[in-house]
Amino acid sequence: MATLLVVDDDPVTQVFLEGMLLQEGHHVLLASDGQQALDRLDDPNSCDLILMDIQMPVLDGYQTTQQIKARMLQQGVFVPVVFLTSVQTDQELVRCLECGGDDFINKPPNPILLRFY
Repeated sequence: MATLLVVDDDPVTQVFLEGMLLQEGHHVLLASDGQQALDRLDDPNSCDLILMDIQMPVLDGYQTTQQIKARMLQQGVFVPVVFLTSVQTDQELVRCLECGGDDFINKPPNPILLRFY
């Protein structure tokens, strides 16, 4: 199926998402912060979808997404970034889109909705 990168500093969330995505037949890469995500994405073609947490150490999800999208633009590649967020304010959701995010889903993610990505 697809290769998905899960970027989240919470190990419980990582295990939950990894298990759910593996069950669907996907290959899963994990990163605990934004810098690890950037390191894993030396080649943006190496993954098909990125699930991005917002609040993380080192680089937050906004900064990481901006850098990932800049790399993609230079290389003419598109990989969707879907934010995983418990934030509910319109301002924060707009910020997800402004930094290059393509969509967002609430935490904890609904397994049925996650299948559509």
